[in-house]
Amino acid sequence: MKVLPPMPKPDSHIEFAWAIVNRTLVIVGGTTDKHPNTKKMTLVGEIFQFQFDTQTWKVLGKLPYRVKTTLVGFWNGWLYFTSGQRERTR
Repeated sequence: MKVLPPMPKPDSHIEFAWAIVNRTLVIVGGTTDKHPNTKKMTLVGEIFQFQFDTQTWKVLGKLPYRVKTTLVGFWNGWLYFTSGQRERTR
């Protein structure tokens, strides 16, 4: 087993979606923090990419809103995401 470098921001292991794109791993959505007292979770709005050849992470961009439990796919040069649970608006 090999430990990978830490992500730019912590992300849950079950509430994000991922796709392999051009020999990289792309991760969309998830949860990042849980408040120690209220247990309220903070959702992720970034799109992360892990480069297998350089073993590095980068942020590809941001989603139009933060979301968890989404679906993601890569088709014909485009990354798509759909559904999921959005954050509560303020």
